[in-house]
Amino acid sequence: MVPRTYDILPIDRVVFGAGSVGSVNDELDRLGSRWLFLTAPSLTEKSNLVQLVADLVGARRVGTYCRSSQHVPRRNVLEATEMARRLQVDGIVALGGSSFADLAKAVAMCLAEDITDADGLERMRIEFRYPDTVRMPQMKGAPPPIVTLPTTLSAGEYTHGFGITHQRVKHIYLQRPVTPKVVVLDPELTVDTPQWLWASTGIRAIDHCVESLYSISAQPVTDALCWDGLRRLVHNLPLTVSDPGNIEARLQCQVGAWESFFGIVNVMSGLSHGLGHQLGAWCEVPHGMTSCVLLPQVMRFNLEDSVGPQALIGEILGAQGDEQSKAESAADLLQGFIAALDLPTRIRELGVDRGDLESVAVSAMKDMVVGNNPRPVRSLSEITAILEAAY
Repeated sequence: MVPRTYDILPIDRVVFGAGSVGSVNDELDRLGSRWLFLTAPSLTEKSNLVQLVADLVGARRVGTYCRSSQHVPRRNVLEATEMARRLQVDGIVALGGSSFADLAKAVAMCLAEDITDADGLERMRIEFRYPDTVRMPQMKGAPPPIVTLPTTLSAGEYTHGFGITHQRVKHIYLQRPVTPKVVVLDPELTVDTPQWLWASTGIRAIDHCVESLYSISAQPVTDALCWDGLRRLVHNLPLTVSDPGNIEARLQCQVGAWESFFGIVNVMSGLSHGLGHQLGAWCEVPHGMTSCVLLPQVMRFNLEDSVGPQALIGEILGAQGDEQSKAESAADLLQGFIAALDLPTRIRELGVDRGDLESVAVSAMKDMVVGNNPRPVRSLSEITAILEAAY
């Protein structure tokens, strides 16, 4: 038997529970003294959260950058890095969805590697040629620590991976040293998150669970976390939609999202994530929405090669019968679950031009996680067919 390993990313601490935002002071004092604050323009304009966190950071906040957007445009990475370098920051605080956790990781990498331009970013990105040719550059410098306060369920704050988008293509980076040091899960920070964003990122977390559970590199520890995370999300996400003020249900969703991605370094994701990365970047579709429209169809594509895990996934969603019956029901039940949350289930509902699907497929074939799918992708036409079926 060949020995296997289970890697644990260098997250120092996850603080969770209502009121846990109050712990930010202690964490910042422990890790640095000059912090760059990253947050979303929408939070700055529509919520008091930014002021709340800014007050907690206090005099340690030497600058605020709030001009970025979903999928982390390259220009915003370079702008925020220039600000961080000029202000000589020694830490980064990110408030918002996973795009801001990703922006923080990108800036931390740029500071550590002295990256000042697009060429530097190109040098550090993963290059993948299907099925198994990979160039994966590794950092040499030491990045500043990152503290994240997530307001969605996408869960990017638990991993060393991040994406940067340029010319409608998302490039993927994996750099272990930029893993956030502290994640603060306070459900009270999420109450003002738009319902469509909260619910769709919850489906994104379900996508993490599903693709981890039937991954070709599935691991027992990650399996245990993802089964529990899936149960929490399936039970509690509808409660938060029917009653947005249900703080306990929101916390359970946050814990489920944490479990969904905690061990992702060991299993990697599959085709739903690879397609989602590129559909999101090419067509400006939010990450959570890509999972809503793609995951059920990818599950159908993978069914023959993942009957056991899909049967258990179906059971959590309410499927009955023998193993094959439960597995065959899983995708349909998930699609119904998504629709019941008033979320889209077809790509066409997102305003995507059908003519863009081929470009999305071409980009997805260059995304490393596609090579980890349980059913091997044999050709570009197979990916295009999945997108057409989901349209």
